[in-house]
Formats: sequence, C-alpha cells, structure tokens
Amino acid sequence: MSNITNISKRTMQSCLLLMLFLAQALTSSAKVEISVEDFTIASGETKEVAVLLTNDQPVTALQLTVDLPKGLTYKENSVNKTARVKGRGAMVQASDKDAYERTGKLVIVETDGTIAAGEGAIITFSVEAGTLDDKEEVLNIEDIEIVDDNGTKLNENKTCTAKVKMLGLDCKFSAPESIEVSVGQEYQVDVTMTNVHVQDLTALQGTLTLPEGLEIVLPDEEESEERFIYSDRIPKQSQFKFEDNNGSINFVLSSSMNAKIIENDGVIFSFIVKATADLAEEAEISLTDLRVATTTGKSQLCDPLTIKVTNTSVADRAAFDEYKAEQAAALEALAEEGDSEASQAIIADAVADIEALEYDEEKSLDENKAAIDEVAASAQEALAAQRAAEQLAADKEAFAEYLAEQAAAVEALAEEDDSEAAQQILADAKAAIEALEYDEEKSLDENKAAVDAVAANAQEALTAQRAADAEAAKAAANEEAYTTLKAQYDELRAALRQAKNTIKNDYPEVASQFDDTIADLEDMLSDAIAKLEGAYAAEKLTAESTLQNGEAIAAGIEALLADVAAAQLAADKAAFEAYVAEQAAAVEAMAEEGDSEASQAIIADAVEAINALEYDEEKTLDENKAAVDELVAPVADALEAQREADAIIPGDVNGDGKINTVDASYILMYLVGNTPEDFVEKAADVDGDGKINTLDATAILKKLVE
Repeated sequence: MSNITNISKRTMQSCLLLMLFLAQALTSSAKVEISVEDFTIASGETKEVAVLLTNDQPVTALQLTVDLPKGLTYKENSVNKTARVKGRGAMVQASDKDAYERTGKLVIVETDGTIAAGEGAIITFSVEAGTLDDKEEVLNIEDIEIVDDNGTKLNENKTCTAKVKMLGLDCKFSAPESIEVSVGQEYQVDVTMTNVHVQDLTALQGTLTLPEGLEIVLPDEEESEERFIYSDRIPKQSQFKFEDNNGSINFVLSSSMNAKIIENDGVIFSFIVKATADLAEEAEISLTDLRVATTTGKSQLCDPLTIKVTNTSVADRAAFDEYKAEQAAALEALAEEGDSEASQAIIADAVADIEALEYDEEKSLDENKAAIDEVAASAQEALAAQRAAEQLAADKEAFAEYLAEQAAAVEALAEEDDSEAAQQILADAKAAIEALEYDEEKSLDENKAAVDAVAANAQEALTAQRAADAEAAKAAANEEAYTTLKAQYDELRAALRQAKNTIKNDYPEVASQFDDTIADLEDMLSDAIAKLEGAYAAEKLTAESTLQNGEAIAAGIEALLADVAAAQLAADKAAFEAYVAEQAAAVEAMAEEGDSEASQAIIADAVEAINALEYDEEKTLDENKAAVDELVAPVADALEAQREADAIIPGDVNGDGKINTVDASYILMYLVGNTPEDFVEKAADVDGDGKINTLDATAILKKLVE
C-alpha cells in the first residue's frame, strides 16, 4: 500500500475539486458503470479482484469505496492500475493501512489519467481469507464518483455488488505409499497433515489398522499408553488417546484448553512398526475415519490412507544363500601356485566358515551379507599377512648377506698414511653398516639402499677429510682472529648502509646536507677494513688483535641520524606553514560578488580555523596537511548549499523559474504521495506557514488570477 497520509472521503473529494476548480459538476446521461465479477475464495486463500469500467466516452478521474464481507481483508500494497489507465501522470492510490483497519473499508482513487471509451478492468486489488464458513456473502462498491476532463460527473449508479462464495476447511493427510520391512527390524512411518489455510484446528481422530505379523512399537517404554511420536506441530496441552478394537487402534488428539495445531504442511505424528515371522510378503497398513475439528466445532472428514508393506526377509534368504556361494568361490580363487600349507589352510578354513553361516532373521540382508564379508575380509587379511611373513623371512636372509659384503668393501678403503680422523671415518662407517637392522616397513631394495647410503657417505667424508688434513695446520689462529674482526666490521658496514637508506627514503629534502658526513664515515670504515685485510693476507692476525676505529664509526652513525631527523623536522614545519597560508588563500578565493552574509561567514570561519592549526610533531607532514584538507574540503559544498538556498523562489515548485498551474499540480501530486522527481520542497511552502498543503496550491492559483 502506498505510504500516503490518511485521507478521508471528504478530503479526497476536496482535492479533486481543487484540481478541477474551474469545472462544474453536471449530471451525464452517458453510459458509465463500475462493476465487480462474482468470485469464490477458500480459507487462507488470496484472490485478486478486478474493478471493471464500462464507458462510452473518455474518463479522467474516479474514486470508490470497497466494503469487504466479514472474513476477507485487504492485502496491503496490492492495488494496481491496468493498461487501460493511460497518461504521463496516471496513478492509482488506496487508503493506508491505519485508515482501513479503523473503518473496515478501502478507499481507491485514480486520478490525472486518461481511460479511453471501452470496457474491462481498470484497477485490481487482492483480498486474503481467514478461516471461513461455507456460505455466500456480498462485496459492496460504494461512493462511486467518475468525471471527465471538464469535471462533469459521468456515472448514475453510486453502488454495485459482487457475490462471494466462501469455502470452509481445507485439510488433508498423507503418508508414504509403501515401505519395505524385514523380520525383527523397526520402521518409523511419518503421517503428514496439510492445513496451510486453516489456523484454528484443535482436534483430530482416526483409526490405524495393521496387518497380521506387523506390530506397533511403543516410542517410550515408560509411557505404555503412548503409541505415537508427537511432532512439534502438536501443542503441549494436547494429547493422544487410544483404544484397541479388533486389531485396529482408534486414536483421538484433543485438548481441554482448545490449544491450536500449528498451521503448516508437514509431519503431524509418527508411529514405529516391527515385523514378525508371521508377516506376509505383501500386506497393507490403513488409516481410516480421519477427521479434523476447529475450536468452533467445525469438522471435516478427510480421505483415508493406505500404505503398502513389503516383507523383504523372504527374498533376502535366497539372496543370502546365493551371496554365500559367490563369496566362497571368490575365496577359493585366491589360491596361487606355490602357496605354503599355511596359506592353503587359511583359504580352506574361511570357505568352511562361510558355508556354515545361517541367515539371522533379527538382521537385515545387508547386515547378514556383512557377516559373510567379515569372514572373507579376515581370510584375505590373514592370507596377505601369511604371504608377507614368508617373503619377509627370505628378504632378511638376503639383507644379512649384503651387509657383510658392504662392510668388507668399506674396510678395504683404508690407506697406510691416513690420519686418525680418516681412520675413524672408516671405522664408524663399518660399525654403522654392521649395526643396521632390517626395517620391515620397507622393501628389500629400500633396506639395501640404506646400506649403500652409509657406504657412500663414508667415501665422501673420507675424501673431504683427507683434503682437510692437508690444510688443517695452515694459519688456524690467523683464520679465527680474522673471522671475529671481519664480522664486527660487517656489522658496522650494514649499520652505515641502513643509515644511508633511511636518510634517502625518510628525509629526502635534507639528505644532501649530510653527504660529506656520510663520505667521511665511509672513508674511515674503508681504511679500517683495508688494514684488516692486509694483516690477514700477511697471516699476521692473532687472537689478541683488536678492532680499530670501530667505536668512533658507530658513534658517528648515531649522531648522523639524530642531526638528519632534526633538520627534516624544521623543513616540514616550514612547508606546513606555507601550506596553511596557501589553503587559507584558496578558501578566501571562493568568495563571489553578491554572496549573502551566511556565505561570507562560511568562508571567514573556515579561514580562521585553518590559520589556527599548529604543526603536530607526533605526525608526518602529510598527516598535518591532511588536517588542513579536512577543514578545506567541506567549504565548497557548504557554499553551494547556502547559495542554492538563497536562490529558492516561493511558488516555483518545479524549479523552472516560472510560477504557473504546473506548480500547483505538483503540490497536489505531492499531497497524494506521487512526488515528482524535480519537486522543490522549500519552494512549495508558498504561504510560509511551515507546512505544505492545499492552501499553498490555492495561493499559487490566486497569484495567477490576480
């Protein structure tokens, strides 16, 4: 429903007269009639109603009041015009929800359109039904007003009616068409009730009949009176009562408090059945005498249900015997030429165990097959384990022979002048090979590869050791001292490089001021490193050598960074002050000749705020500039809004620079909720009383007449 102001019949008529105040209401002899066709609606149903117009001449505007019969309500936002209603500003409006609920009537207004001569629907709206009784009611159309573009009244009849046939309860039950059960197994049957259009159901009843060999299972042994499982659609205040009657169970669901069954389409209750050996291969469950009742005592007999029951146990026994034969044959096929007696015995025992199995009626076919599968799987697992054990024994014997061969080969690598370290490498490798044990998680080749890896590592280590022994005695003290001092100089070099990058990246504006200082530090470091390299090349370094000039270089780097930071801060403050002056001047330049005092104040306040800003040393230059930008950014929009406000003309509602009847019609369209896109709300308050109403449209029309 359109969001419009509550409009009484008298106010709607006044608006129509204001739009057409130059026209005179005259009685027309033309044939112009409103009608609504008869229709049928069921409980909970939504139905679209068409307002029909028969007219032998064009119609410009109309209004009518719809009085709905008890049990039907208007569906909010459902009123619409049809293709017969033409025109650039054509619109259809209905009274709002509050007005409808207060009066029980729906006011429909169509205006500012053109309906050509003809017949058929011009307006549609929808009604919703609650819980209905089976009867016939009347829908009344009243207060019909139809006029042409001169304001001439065209209709003679101010009322019309339509017959509404109402239908009562709409409920039905459903359940699975068939189920499959096996002896000893339980099965839950869900019974569904559909009552999506019936909101006040409070009771239901019926008769459940089970075939011989199918018995009901109590859902809770502690509640021996309960036969059904309640769904959450059944209120807590309601309870089933049961009565056994010659193999059938009569049941009634009721509540002493008239609690309502939840309106829905889903399971209402369930029951569990269990098959015995007496159940036939094909049988039926029936639900008959199904009836529902409402809180008002209205009831309905629903269609009976039949559920086909198939006892799968009969066919399952034959399938089980066939499966036994298949699996026994599959096991016999696992035999291989050369199998040991132990492997052959595993297969023979498993075949005998499978053939000895009998069908367990307490289990399903799949569960009985699973017992066969378990025997077969165990046999396959045992057979694989036996064959693996036999192969493992052969692999271990081959591995022991290979260990002895490789240990002898490593021992043969020894040379007469080997150092103790080289001799130890060979001794350790031989011991490592002899200590290896067969890894049962790996293949024979993978175990041999472990032996090969030890031997290969020994050869590589032996070669490296013999080369190292030739150089081991050369300048050991010189190397140790050089390594220590070189690391210290490398740290200084990295520190100086980092300082240069920091100055370049973080302080580009002042970086050039410190080029000489950096160059001096680099020279000091280069000289120190050159002295170190010279001493190392001459093998003159000892453990007692000390770092020369390192402390001075480190202190110089620290002082350099402090001086650069101070210089950059001074430069940033100067740049900030220049930026403040620049932005203040830019704001002052926004002034225009003829600006109002309000516009001038906007500029003055902004300039004052900008000039009052001080540099925040906790932030970067860009962040300080951003604070200036935050004050400058909204000035242009504020000026534009103020200048637009200064330029508004009272009465120029469409903003075209002229005041005419179009501006008056814009106000009327606004009042019925059809606001044009170019509507200037401030200009619409013509009389300046702070409100927009029909008096503002009248003021425009008076100006035009004057």
